[in-house]
Order: sequence, then structure tokens, then C-alpha cells
Amino acid sequence: MILFDDLVFSQSSYTVSVAEDVAKGMEVLRVSATDVDEGPNANITFDIRDAPDLTFSISKTSGSIFTTGSLDRELNDQVVIDLSFQIKDKV
Repeated sequence: MILFDDLVFSQSSYTVSVAEDVAKGMEVLRVSATDVDEGPNANITFDIRDAPDLTFSISKTSGSIFTTGSLDRELNDQVVIDLSFQIKDKV
């Protein structure tokens, strides 16, 4: 468990292998974090920073990462996704 600011992540990093022929729209990973606040002050929004090829997208609320296009190992044999998150307290 990793604590960052008011967020608790279930893992310090996530690694996944994805087949080159995976279908567009397939969920390949889900990141998980919880806010130490409760109720409406526990809302977390996920986003992908610096994704120039736009091969992946993330659900802003669930943390699910999906393919959005074709994967080509000849162009990119490894992709590192830099996630950002935002905590929006209601108070």
C-alpha cells in the first residue's frame, strides 16, 4: 500500500503485458486508489498525461485503462503511461 498525499494506492506501480492483436476498447489494466476522506470529499479523477500516440485512454472515475487503437510492436515495444490524478473536495 502506498500513501501519496491523501490517496492510498493498492500498489506502488502497475505492470501489464498486452498482446499486439488486442481488440480496440479492451480493458488492459485498472489502477486503484482511495482517498482518506469520506463521502463527497473522497472523489478521485484519473487522467493520462503525455500520451502522444493516444493508444490508451483511462476512465476518469474507475481507473480502467483501455486500448484506443492498434498496437504495433515495431513502432513501440514498450509503452510507459504517466498517470495523473486529482482530488476534488466539496468543502
